[in-house]
Order: sequence, then structure tokens, then C-alpha cells
Amino acid sequence: MKTLSILISILMNRASGLYLLLGFLTVSITTNCFAQDAEVDSVHMDHLFPQKGKSLFTFATGVTYIAIGEYAYGFTDRFSVGVLVGVTPSIPGYGLRLNTILYKNGNSRVYARVPLLYYPQTKGLGGEPWLLTWPVVNYEKTFESGLRFSVGGGIVAAACVNDMLDVLGIAEHKHW
Repeated sequence: MKTLSILISILMNRASGLYLLLGFLTVSITTNCFAQDAEVDSVHMDHLFPQKGKSLFTFATGVTYIAIGEYAYGFTDRFSVGVLVGVTPSIPGYGLRLNTILYKNGNSRVYARVPLLYYPQTKGLGGEPWLLTWPVVNYEKTFESGLRFSVGGGIVAAACVNDMLDVLGIAEHKHW
């Protein structure tokens, strides 16, 4: 609830520090090349949920990152935490991604993923450090072929770190 009151406070009092708050719909179709192997459990062969006590590393490229890597650890079969490191054309980004399965029934599941990213202060992009998050809730269906179809939605929010500290009463910050 405190997070919600901070967000409302930023929106009402510090609108210049919150530049983006948008809703997005996500659709994803993925396949697992190992799913054809009867020895492999296709439910655990995905980049969000390593098995309990297991870890995995993923690497990707695309918009907006030139490269991004994640090391994820499965605390349970339904909850994992990833450490993210990436680089855009102008700035690096660091963060965490929390993933949890909210509901599972057979080959269908509802899960949430919450990336929390930090972009350090640079000479460009306003010269300030930023925080970004994009929490998403997805419905996913896994087919016998290993094909996964997911659809969901979420909200993207970004804010200047100094504005967040100002709202929390830790530091004072003004935009010019």
C-alpha cells in the first residue's frame, strides 16, 4: 500500500519526475526445442521458472537493449528471482526480476513477472538516474508439442530516482 501512495504522490505532486505510466498488452508464442524429448519435463524448460534449487542463465537482444543477460534462481517450483544486466546504445541497466506462478491447472498457468530496473546517472538522457518497472500478469497454455502461448497485460512506470527520494523525504530534488 505504501508503494501505491508513493506512486499517487509522484503523480499528483511531482508529475515532471514520472515520465511514463502506460498499460501494455503482451502476446508471446515460444517453443522449446527440447520438448520433443520424452526425458525432459517441458514445464520446467522455460526462462522464467527454473526448478527449486536450480538456476539458469538467459541472454537476449532487441529493443531497447543491445544485450541483456539474466541469472535466475528457483526458490520454489513456482517462484524465481533473476538478476539482470543489460546495455542500451547509450546507458547500462541493472535490476531484478521476480517471477511467480499465481495459478496452475494442467498445462495452463497464470503467472506474474515484475522486473525492477535501475539506470545510473549519465551525461545524456537528462543526466539523472532512473528506475523502471513493468509488472505483467500473463495467462499461458503449453501444448504437447512444447509450443507456449501466453497473453497478458501490465503497466510500465519510470521515475527519476531523485524524485522518489524526495517523495520519501530522504532528499530534496528539483527539475529545472
